[in-house]
Amino acid sequence: MRVVRRDNYTCQNCGQHLKDDEVEFDHIIPVARGGSSEEHNIRLTCFTCNRDKSDNVEI
Repeated sequence: MRVVRRDNYTCQNCGQHLKDDEVEFDHIIPVARGGSSEEHNIRLTCFTCNRDKSDNVEI
């Protein structure tokens, strides 16, 4: 997927390098808050960062 290549297997929040089975896809603006599933609204995160964010919007 292009997001994985673009983000280079790196959590975009904490900087942790991710293995294939550790990759999580985070909606920058959550779908629950009107965000899309388009590539520009998705970034890679680790499990911990993705769960900590929940459906919040980081500014």
